Amino acid sequence: MGKRMKSGLFVSLVLASLALLFSTVPLYAQTDAETMQKLLQRVDALEKRLAETEAKLAEAQKTVAELPAVKPEAKAPTSFAAVANSRIEFYGYAKLDMAYDTGRVFPGNYAMYVQPMPLNQNNNSQYNMTADQTRLGMNFTAVDTGDVKVTGKLEFDLYGNGTANNKPAPLWRHFYMQVYWPKWDFSILAGQTSDIISPLNAPTINYTVQWAQGNIGYRHPQLRFDKGWAINDKSKFDWQLGFVGGSGHSYTNLSGTYNSAVTSYVPVVMTRFGFTFPGAGDRKVNLGISGHYGRETFLPGLVHESSVRLSTYSYNFDAFVPLSKNWTFQGEYYYGADLDQFFGGSSQAVSLKDELGTIASGGWAAITYQASPKLTFNLGGGADSPRISQLETGARGNNSNIFANVWYTFAKQTQVGFEVSRLVTGYVDKDTVNAMRYQLAFQYNF
Repeated sequence: MGKRMKSGLFVSLVLASLALLFSTVPLYAQTDAETMQKLLQRVDALEKRLAETEAKLAEAQKTVAELPAVKPEAKAPTSFAAVANSRIEFYGYAKLDMAYDTGRVFPGNYAMYVQPMPLNQNNNSQYNMTADQTRLGMNFTAVDTGDVKVTGKLEFDLYGNGTANNKPAPLWRHFYMQVYWPKWDFSILAGQTSDIISPLNAPTINYTVQWAQGNIGYRHPQLRFDKGWAINDKSKFDWQLGFVGGSGHSYTNLSGTYNSAVTSYVPVVMTRFGFTFPGAGDRKVNLGISGHYGRETFLPGLVHESSVRLSTYSYNFDAFVPLSKNWTFQGEYYYGADLDQFFGGSSQAVSLKDELGTIASGGWAAITYQASPKLTFNLGGGADSPRISQLETGARGNNSNIFANVWYTFAKQTQVGFEVSRLVTGYVDKDTVNAMRYQLAFQYNF
């Protein structure tokens, strides 16, 4: 009974729905015609607006195409904001040196001269290994307006007076500020940096670049003035004038000791005249003459009860000459007196024999061959020749070195170098000694 009632109700609902649908067909037909007409009108309006938009877009594209090209802004280098808003750029290298010497060289990790053979000793060979030449530097740019540029530099290695070979201490090489006026090609430098005299360095792997072996010039605090005059687009004349503070030194040998010297009255005066002009292979030739003069007072020591005042001076010539795109010659010559703080006179300042500054001359020369961007060869040598007649028994006489080396870049910024050199050191009234040095170096530049 219940099922029949449900079936009847369902059939009634279906019939009622069909009746309602068929009764509204004329109304739906009329409504669809009106709606279609409205839709067609809207489509016409949209097509008209689309055509107008496309015309405007084409006009805008044409306008943009006619605008001049604008280069994207270059990405600024990594910098650190210091108190003076300076840009700081880091540079340097990590280096490991390994050296075997057939004689006892001084001081060991690098070689300046050969020490005398101790009595009753036949084998004087030694091996040294150090990372102390590792170097870190920072270049500062505080102001660069185009009219004036203010920069600075701070650089050190690890050859300070550390307590052990694996406990090095910083040795400050350069720290200065410089103001440069491009319009006048004129600059003022204040701080510590390389000496004006004999500005070139021999291309040795040995740390001392021929110091006490013919190459003079070191690093001292100074006030320097630089002025350039352009001769033409490719040639230039330079003049440098500096007032330099001494580094202080002591002198010890078999006869006794002088205490540290101090500069007298005024700083040491240095100057250099340089000439740059085109050379072979589109490279620059640079020639220079330089010199210095100063007075030093050596305080009383163990031998002499009174102080000794001496003149320190030098006359120098330097040349950097490209022979072709791949070959380069460079060298220097000097003559002077009391030059130990500039590593001249076999690194000796004063003769205890006659209380005069040790007079000496010397020089060095080297040839470089750039075989490829990765491979470089160097060959050279030099000698220091103090005046023997001034020297007392046991003092160092002639000190010379010849060297040959090769550098190879085997990975990006990573080099390996090998150098063979022969050092010969003479001593007054004593045997001349020599040593072969074989040095291997690994260096990563950054």
